[in-house]
Amino acid sequence: MKIKIQVVIEHEDKTLETIEEEISCLQRGTPSLETLGLTLAESKELLANLQEQIVKQQVAEHVQKFQICAHCRQPRRHNGRQTITYRTLFGNLRLSGQRFYHCLCLPQTAKSFSPIAGLVPERTAPEFRYLQAKWASLKSYGLTVKLLDEVLPLSANVATTMRTTHAVAEKLENELGEEQSMFIEGPLGQAAAPARKAFRGD
Repeated sequence: MKIKIQVVIEHEDKTLETIEEEISCLQRGTPSLETLGLTLAESKELLANLQEQIVKQQVAEHVQKFQICAHCRQPRRHNGRQTITYRTLFGNLRLSGQRFYHCLCLPQTAKSFSPIAGLVPERTAPEFRYLQAKWASLKSYGLTVKLLDEVLPLSANVATTMRTTHAVAEKLENELGEEQSMFIEGPLGQAAAPARKAFRGD
């Protein structure tokens, strides 16, 4: 038998749109332990294709909102297209969208803008950064890349994983603020001050 998987989108006006492009087509014969359900390879391909189709539809809907100036309601002039590579847990995606000239009804600092650049100011999905940093803090960068590549449909590499981990660590360090000897405030912290001085030999 064949099992075809497609995406059906329900718009805000409740109309349904079936995307013609298939997400996956699975072929199965007589059931066995090896053919029951999805294999890892099939699941990775399915997730990658589904992610690409979902993001494609989301980006198209997002860009469409900028066709008209929200202030004067006039159509914006086009200024070519922009393509951005966005790295996710389910593969690297090439997001393509229209650039627009800013409307002249309001002063602007730039002549044109890209809705997709505003949508993804960082080129890596938060969950991808999280898993890279989490596993790289427990294992080597090389083992982290092998682990993520084995179970997810992505293309990670050691250099990128290292940079991501360092960036996350730096962000966390900055959120901590200046280093303190202790974080207890109030009477308890004040009572401990003489002991700290004695320990340091003040």
